[in-house]
Amino acid sequence: MKSILVCLDGSETCLRAVDLAKLWATSELHLAHIGPISVLDITLTHLPMGGDDILPKQIEERLVAKGKAVLAAAEARLGETSAKLETHLSLGHPGDELCELAAQLKVDAVMVGSSKHGKLKSLMGSVSDYVVRHAQVPVIVIK
Repeated sequence: MKSILVCLDGSETCLRAVDLAKLWATSELHLAHIGPISVLDITLTHLPMGGDDILPKQIEERLVAKGKAVLAAAEARLGETSAKLETHLSLGHPGDELCELAAQLKVDAVMVGSSKHGKLKSLMGSVSDYVVRHAQVPVIVIK
C-alpha cells in the first residue's frame, strides 16, 4: 500500500495501528485525530460547572489540546519512517470527518482501532463501525 490514513483516539489499539502502518505505507502515512463534537459538549456549554460556565471556546481548546497530545504520542511511537508523514487534526463527527479525509487524500486504505465501549456505545455505534460502513477504500480494523 502506498498511502494509509491512521485514525487515532489515543487508545492502545490505535497505537498498534501506527506500528502496522509504518511497515505497510510505502509513500504516504497520514495520522489523524478528530475531536468529537457531541450533543453533550453543546449541552455542557449551558451548564454551570464549579461556579463558572463552560464556554464553547474552552471545550474547543480542550479538544484541540487532547488531539495534539494524541498525535504527538503517535509520532513518538512511529519514530523514523521512509513514508512522507502528515498529521491532521480537526473537530466534528469522527466517522464523517475520517471518511471525508480519506476521500480527499485519496489514500489506499484506512486503519482504525476497535475497542469495547459498553452497551451505550453498542447502541450508538462506534467510529470504527461507521468508517467500515462508509469509507470508499479498504478499512483495516485493529483489535
